[in-house]
Amino acid sequence: MRQLGILLAICMYALPVWGSEKNCEKVVVTGEPGWAPYSYEKNGTLQGVSVELIEMLFGELDIPVETQLPGHVDDVEHSLRRSRIDLIVGTYDNEKYRDFVYLVEPGYYEDAVSIVVSENRYIDFSSWYDLMGRIGLTSRNNQLGFDFSDFSKDYLHVHAEGTLGANFINLKEGIVDYLVGSQRFLEVGMGRYGKQGEFDVLPKLVSNEPVFFGFSLASECKAYAPYLRARAKELRASNQLEAMLTKHIAILTENKTLALKKPESTDITFPLDSPI
Repeated sequence: MRQLGILLAICMYALPVWGSEKNCEKVVVTGEPGWAPYSYEKNGTLQGVSVELIEMLFGELDIPVETQLPGHVDDVEHSLRRSRIDLIVGTYDNEKYRDFVYLVEPGYYEDAVSIVVSENRYIDFSSWYDLMGRIGLTSRNNQLGFDFSDFSKDYLHVHAEGTLGANFINLKEGIVDYLVGSQRFLEVGMGRYGKQGEFDVLPKLVSNEPVFFGFSLASECKAYAPYLRARAKELRASNQLEAMLTKHIAILTENKTLALKKPESTDITFPLDSPI
């Protein structure tokens, strides 16, 4: 397996601008500590399905992985630009990273951005405009997708604050009308902080967003991007990635994951004609 990775890296990224995989003796990774089940803080360390995946893939190459909990978001950007951090284990396509982060495409997961409401507070949701006039909440630093984030700045009241548990309490008490975020992230919250029937996932998606590995452009370890791409594709085809997700969700919800009605697998496209 190590020989396959090296061969892929050499064949696809032999140009000098990409550096050499021989200079990647250790890969330093970080991730959002509040984006369960992809990456989260536990016992003072960064854990999650994306961390486990990257440790497994670089383990196949006999390259040690060092995980770092991120400090301030500006510190992460500074470290990525200077290759003090080699890789973000999981991110959406994020405009602020485009000048100094290489996304390993395609994404290794498809992540549905969904809406959760309390029982008896159903929202008839068929386009983003249906959320106008309502109060939404997403956890601090949670990723919502570039297009929806831009739309919400102009048309919606979506506050980015609080922890997952506190936000579910606010939803249950009617302080906010809905929570929006990663479907799997919200599933963790429903399993940890809700009882069967207390919350509903709306049957339409806000969007589908791929989850990427993101290499610092200054990192020599990005020469292994083709290996990560090929192996993630194999694991996804064999359903091993989905099994890893299920395992982490069960751990996070203490094996009390609720049986949820999943949203439909179609994207929401908002009307081109604005009512404003």
